[in-house]
Amino acid sequence: MFDPDYWTAADRASGAVGVTSGLLVDNGLSSFPTDRVDPTADVRATDAVVHAATVFRNVLVALDMPVSGDAERGDAPPAVTREPVAAIESPPLAEIAARAIVDGTTAEMLWREAALRGGSSDQAGNFPKVDGSGLSLQNRAQCATVAGVLDPATAELPGAALPSVEVSPLAACAPADLSSLHVTAAARPEVTSMAGRAVAANGDVITFALIADWLPDPSGTFAPQTVCDGLLPSVLEAIAQHPLGPDLADLAPLDPVPAE
Repeated sequence: MFDPDYWTAADRASGAVGVTSGLLVDNGLSSFPTDRVDPTADVRATDAVVHAATVFRNVLVALDMPVSGDAERGDAPPAVTREPVAAIESPPLAEIAARAIVDGTTAEMLWREAALRGGSSDQAGNFPKVDGSGLSLQNRAQCATVAGVLDPATAELPGAALPSVEVSPLAACAPADLSSLHVTAAARPEVTSMAGRAVAANGDVITFALIADWLPDPSGTFAPQTVCDGLLPSVLEAIAQHPLGPDLADLAPLDPVPAE
């Protein structure tokens, strides 16, 4: 079951929301289309831990390593009785954090670990955060926070993790004369967002973030959204004109106002 106050039915159908675990293979998916065109065709494992253990067992068998018993869920034996069979060195945390900018499962696992170490499950800085992937309806974030993460003056790695425009979700509708653009974007019925960095013709480095919350119609239904519907490409067109146009300070987001 999923809580409709946290996840929409569309999220569940899309396969974007699912289990996370320290033992996870293929994002907890037991099967998925090879062309990746339709993520709703993904099939989630009924037990992500057993699925991952099964895949690991199959790899060991394929390598002619002796394995007894089937993969199953249970408590690990005491550390003093365990015998290591292999070791994998984790990538540096800086590399993991950069990957989390563009991968929801990595972001979720990193967020859980940060919450565990920090003693909080739903708060970081000045904005509530329910899940690391950023998909929960209970999440709250400000453009200034996102842009600050990408600011080259404070952090270079997150910006380096941004995909170039030609392999981004905006590839089909971004301005052709903004080839320096590195950007990530997403569109859901409730919110459209974008964050990125570009180098203007005069050499200025432009870091930007946009989060637009949409309102439902009188029946409570949200209209479908795509990243190329008009809002995001229009903003990118304005960015491509820099240094012409309004002063960057005039484009700063307004202070958030609590809903009545």
